[in-house]
Amino acid sequence: MLSKNAENYLRTIYQLQTNKKEVKLGEISKKLKVKPSSAAEMVEKLLKKGLVKRLGRGRIKLSEEGQRRAKEINEKYAALV
Repeated sequence: MLSKNAENYLRTIYQLQTNKKEVKLGEISKKLKVKPSSAAEMVEKLLKKGLVKRLGRGRIKLSEEGQRRAKEINEKYAALV
């Protein structure tokens, strides 16, 4: 089970990654209006859970499992709106 905060990060990465292959850490922090260090901390947690992959130089992408979970979360949020 993921925290609401982790779900929010996954959903944000999913949305940012929709038209590209990778997402920069700075894009995540800007979109969520958090400090880059806060974004890096959560990305580290998501890495440990196998939900994202590090590509180097502050770039990440969702793993297959992360993609699946993020899609479910995104659909859940869309149904609420």
